[in-house]
Amino acid sequence: MDAVIDDFMSFIGGDVIIGYNNAAFDMNLIYDYLTEYREVSFRNNYIDILHVARRCLTMLNDHKLGTISKYYSLNTTGEHRALKDCYLTKDCYDRLCTEYGDNAFRKGTTRKGSYTIHYTAETLALQELQNVLESIIEDGNVSLTEFTFLKGWMENHRDLQGNYPFDRVFNALDNVLEDGKVTSDELEELQILFTEFVDPVSCRSCHEEITSLYEQHVCVTGDFDYGNRSDVCKLIEEVGGIIDKSVKKATNYVVVGSKGSDNWKTGNYGSKIQKAMELSDKGLDIKIIEEKDFIPCLLIIRQNGESQKKEIPEDIVCQEANPTNHPCEGIVSEEIYEEGILNRISLEKGEWKQAVRDMLNELVKEYELPVGSLYLADNYGKMEKNKLISHSVCIWEPSYPQMPNEKPEMTKLVMTIAYSTVQSRPDDLDITIKDTQEGDLHAFLPHDAIMINRTKSDCKNGVIRIRMKDTSPYIVDYIRKHTIYCINGYVSKESKFGCCSSFEKCSDARKCVHKNKLYSKACMYRANLDQGRIFYGKNRNVD
Repeated sequence: MDAVIDDFMSFIGGDVIIGYNNAAFDMNLIYDYLTEYREVSFRNNYIDILHVARRCLTMLNDHKLGTISKYYSLNTTGEHRALKDCYLTKDCYDRLCTEYGDNAFRKGTTRKGSYTIHYTAETLALQELQNVLESIIEDGNVSLTEFTFLKGWMENHRDLQGNYPFDRVFNALDNVLEDGKVTSDELEELQILFTEFVDPVSCRSCHEEITSLYEQHVCVTGDFDYGNRSDVCKLIEEVGGIIDKSVKKATNYVVVGSKGSDNWKTGNYGSKIQKAMELSDKGLDIKIIEEKDFIPCLLIIRQNGESQKKEIPEDIVCQEANPTNHPCEGIVSEEIYEEGILNRISLEKGEWKQAVRDMLNELVKEYELPVGSLYLADNYGKMEKNKLISHSVCIWEPSYPQMPNEKPEMTKLVMTIAYSTVQSRPDDLDITIKDTQEGDLHAFLPHDAIMINRTKSDCKNGVIRIRMKDTSPYIVDYIRKHTIYCINGYVSKESKFGCCSSFEKCSDARKCVHKNKLYSKACMYRANLDQGRIFYGKNRNVD
């Protein structure tokens, strides 16, 4: 590899790399080898024809290179040989360009160059409908000529029935023609309806004051002036809201970021807003609200303490820990519970925070994770920036290859730790556990802990309170257990890939040897290695 890598880089220059299924395997090899042999990052853009075909050629039963080639009547003689497959990939690329144009290769920037947003023929037709409606309402009224043109367009695209908003538009036109006449009032009503479809955020946005989000389901979309989308979600959860990753029947609010998004397929809105409109038209009470109206309400709710959960009597104590039920049984030795110094941490002096940080650093070494990938974050108020309100135990997956001066940014929340809001016990600790199973919240609970909340809508989330005494046994061990649980179940932020350039070394070592053990969670070969299935090298046990 070292002998040809310079010739390879000279050959490709700054060109875009076009390949078939290259995103899952080839690009990872190139990135890894350049990092290893030249200590440089590969920055060329690339296009994966497989991804393009899956979104454009939806009528095919599968999207193998041979299938796509036969669909375009290409000569496949000699396929499955490197050079021949290169020619077939190039020819398929040319055919897709001719048939679908630039829409099939629309680009957006990512860490590894460019990806493509590929649209199905169905989506492209709906986008065309959006453009037709925009042109009709542009002058402020719907003319009879425009009505006739739209009616003809809809008739020619009856295959779109079942897609929103096609059905609503089609039915509206049918209703207008029911009596055989088209009046000026009906055209005016169509103008209002079409305007809602073109810009639903402005037309349907809720402007009412929100006084509480406790147990309310919220879905966010777009980019926010307030900060990253994760910052907005965290703020919603702080006041008792529940984050929905997609719009569903239980969703109460869809919050739209002021900056919009380049990925919205219609320009003015994306699939989340489209789904909210569809469900709302069916009678469900789903409100679309803009950031400028939502964030001020959210900050007032937090300032007024509306996020406080209903308290249960303090004499209702959780069951004592049962180590045999915990998935991390045996990771922490019994000596730690009996004699370990971590059990004698003073909450009053705040020594628990440094003990937690030390423990997280030890886990980084034990699990061979990237430096700084486990950390305890200090969370400050947005209104009072100097007011420390809580702490978060976080997992951070650095980019691979790691970018210079990359700052830690949470990719997985283990738990949130805050001082109690109960006035009579201001020094107690409230620990919120996320993404855990029913038994895990109770596992290894300190003996002086009580359960204070478990939401009906999400039984996997809950809060425990560590009751303040001179010392609180097990607190650091308890945090350690759940951190390990989240490490074991961690899912990489990267897309799945076949394997990296170290697959032979991993096979010989019988385990993953990648330098970024969080990134390599996306490696499908690592999943096989973890199950003892070895495909390469001297330890090969799978044919």
